[in-house]
This record gives sequence, C-alpha cells and structure tokens, in this order.
Amino acid sequence: MRNAGLRSFVAWATRPSLVLKGIIPLAYGIYLVGFSVSAAVRLAGRHPTLEDCIMSDLLSPEDNPRGWLISAVAAVLCGLMLLPTVGLFVRTWRRLDSRWGVQGVWLYGLGLVSVIATGVSTPFQQSYLPIHVYLAFFAFMSLVAGLGICLATAVVVCRSSRFRSGAAAALLLGAFVYLTYVFFTPQYFSGRRWLLGLFEWILGALIAAGTVSLALLAAELAEPQESFAQKSHHPTRRSNELEPADSL
Repeated sequence: MRNAGLRSFVAWATRPSLVLKGIIPLAYGIYLVGFSVSAAVRLAGRHPTLEDCIMSDLLSPEDNPRGWLISAVAAVLCGLMLLPTVGLFVRTWRRLDSRWGVQGVWLYGLGLVSVIATGVSTPFQQSYLPIHVYLAFFAFMSLVAGLGICLATAVVVCRSSRFRSGAAAALLLGAFVYLTYVFFTPQYFSGRRWLLGLFEWILGALIAAGTVSLALLAAELAEPQESFAQKSHHPTRRSNELEPADSL
C-alpha cells in the first residue's frame, strides 16, 4: 500500500501540466524573489553595483550578515521544488528510448542536488572556500550541460519545436564552454568582479529558460493519445508533428 501511495504521489507530482504551470514558475519565482530581497537587504543605504549582487556574496554570512539566510533558503527551496522535473524528464526520454536524453537529465539532477548542498552548507563555510567554489561551479555546469544535452537531443529525436530546442541548446552549451574556460582560469574575474555578478544572473535566466523549454517539450509529447488519433490516419501512432525520429 505504501509503495502504491508513493507511486501515485510521484505520478501526480510529475504531471506535465503541474510541472509546467505550477512547480517551475513557483520554484524560480522563489529563487528570484529570495536573491533579490537578499540583495536589497545587503544594499540598503548605499549605491547598488553589479559587484554587490554576486550570488556567492549574497550567500555569505560574512559579506551579507543580514540577508544571507534569505538567499540560502531560496536556493534550497528552489532546488527541492524542481526535483519533480527530473522524474518528468526521465519518463519522457525513456518513452522516446533516448540514452543521451536520460543521461542529460541525470546530469541536470546532480546540478539540483548541488544547488541544495550549496544552500545547506552556507552557514558552515567562509567566503570563497574551495568547497564552495567547486559546489557553485558544479551546480552551474551540471545544470547547463544537462539541459543543453537534453535539448540538443530533442532537436534530433523529436520533430516538434526544433527551433526552440536548438536555440536553447546552443545558448546553454555555449555557457558551458564559457564556464569551463573560467574554471581553468582562476583569475579571470580579477579586477572585474562586476562581470561575475552579471554572468551569474544571466546563467540563472538561461537555466530557467532551458527548464521551461524542456518542460514544454515533455508536455507536448505527453498529450493524450486520443488527441493524436484525431489528427492522423493512424490511430495507434502519434501525429507526424510530434512523432519521435530515430532514437539516440
């Protein structure tokens, strides 16, 4: 009975409509509002700059003693709330029998776990300790790489929304290449920390857009089979628009 109840809950929590219209907007809304409020607390009474909005500084009890808890809670809640998207995306790619898609989703899931770990470990770290830097890099790189792989796979495997998937995949994989270069260039942001602040917020927006793009694709492929039968002369098959191409 417990297993049946758990399966029912997982099936309910990973419904495409709930994920797309409820979970994703709420999760990223919490993230955006939390970090914005944390930044506002830190910047109270002084002229704001991009350097003051670096996410690592907003999460630091040393640099942001009055607002770090807000951003840490926002990061943890966002990561936890997005976990059902992993279930939806894995189910979608398994239905399409795509190994690359499944691997991309697991990489994305590791990124979410890293986001949660970053928020939870914040009170126990000093600013810019190696463990914090590595966690932050791993979170961003896993998320953009996982989403990029999934959306690039969608361009090949699925016949719908190829332009949207391709554009999002190109931006995400480009961001991954840039992150890799920055990771192996430790002094890259030295003397221009404002660029770090700007880049982190842009990365957050790209990851949110990639998540929405993948959820839209999953929702399109999860439409009731009956609706496809009305559009096709083959009742047992999907319509040509959404029919998977060769699996990867």
